[in-house]
Amino acid sequence: MKKRKYEEGQTLLFVIVAVTIALTVGVAVSTRTISSLRRVSRTDTSTRVIAAAEAGIENMLGRTYSQLNAAMDADEGGCDAIGAELGPETGTCMYILSESSPDDQAGSDVISSRAVVSVEKFSSNLPEGNGYSFDLEPGLVKEIILDGDSEDYTSNQIQLCWKSNRAVIYYYSYDSNGTVKKGGLYPNGFPDTSIFSGLFEPVPGAPSNRTSLGFNYCENISLVSDSSYGLRIKVLYGPDTVAVFPSPETLPAQGYMLTSRGEVATETGSEERATVIVRKSYPYAPDIFDYGIYTPEILE
Repeated sequence: MKKRKYEEGQTLLFVIVAVTIALTVGVAVSTRTISSLRRVSRTDTSTRVIAAAEAGIENMLGRTYSQLNAAMDADEGGCDAIGAELGPETGTCMYILSESSPDDQAGSDVISSRAVVSVEKFSSNLPEGNGYSFDLEPGLVKEIILDGDSEDYTSNQIQLCWKSNRAVIYYYSYDSNGTVKKGGLYPNGFPDTSIFSGLFEPVPGAPSNRTSLGFNYCENISLVSDSSYGLRIKVLYGPDTVAVFPSPETLPAQGYMLTSRGEVATETGSEERATVIVRKSYPYAPDIFDYGIYTPEILE
């Protein structure tokens, strides 16, 4: 009888322990499930908002230059030129991608999305010195426009910079009369300089205001004249990032900067945004037209 008395309450203890363990496991599983659902929801919303921003960019990239020029005056009816509506902010246009309505059934995927876009011209994409930077692959050419629509680059000097000590720069400037001035630059200490003609010059380094931007080699080069039409640049032996810095003026417009802000709003009132910026340069002749770029100087 005493033994039975001492064993009273053990069953209740086992039940409490079992219930506690079950509740702990259940809460942990529920928490992980809710977190997983939230991540899926955030991923889905992020995908949609990025897709909305990219849709606005894709729409503008297919427009002609005259349409993009018109879109820069969005408040003066320019949005019609790119098939858009007037945007919520001054100077913007808007593409409605999907729109919820009061007739949407409860429980359905009620999400509205739009792309708010703007167009402007650009002459620089670097924070200092009004510089214009771009990536180049061997065999390709990049042209810097010096004869702009509204203003020209009237200096006969411009600074040319690049990053790698394994890349060599070849350039030439030309004017509207067809006069050409050629030149080349290679980093000081390049392994084999015997392959270069007299057109190429060594460059020891770069000033501190350029190295802070990641450019290790810079040189001020002379253009064909103070009324040059364009500057064409090639990189040899390896890909590299190249930049031009105007001195003392600014460059004319080099193309259009297209900005698209994707916006997605859900039925709960939450809103997500993502912005995509693309620079579309003005057209220029491809490198196949540079068939005379390596001809001797005497044939210029």
